[in-house]
Amino acid sequence: MTGTGRLVLVVEDEPANQRLFRDLLSRVGYTVVIAGDGSVGVGVAMEQKPALILMDVGLPGISGLEATRMLRENTATAGIPIVALSAYAMQEDRDKAMKAGCDAFVAKPFDIGELLRVVRSHLGEGAASTSESRPVGDGGNHG
Repeated sequence: MTGTGRLVLVVEDEPANQRLFRDLLSRVGYTVVIAGDGSVGVGVAMEQKPALILMDVGLPGISGLEATRMLRENTATAGIPIVALSAYAMQEDRDKAMKAGCDAFVAKPFDIGELLRVVRSHLGEGAASTSESRPVGDGGNHG
């Protein structure tokens, strides 16, 4: 795939996590665009039409769940798969993400292999294996 088929938008406010997602996804061949908050993420998604969005739930300003609802209401972005990312991993949190319109939920800190499987499956690339399997990402309470 080329173009937007390999473009992943990461909506994440923590700089360390932004670097982590960019490095990880770039290393396996994706083009990564970063947005630091929900409103910027919505704008970038509408402008660039990424193939997938990784959406932090706990963002400053517009939350990740509200940004997801906004994207689902817009016909130009309604079909883009959105994966919720959150340090809050209770079933209630997963349910809220799904109700908002997310297609999947990945808890932070996340397992690299699990994240890549989720990304690939939502991009129609199958679950290619990875030898990496360790929790990474900010496990802090940033949501």
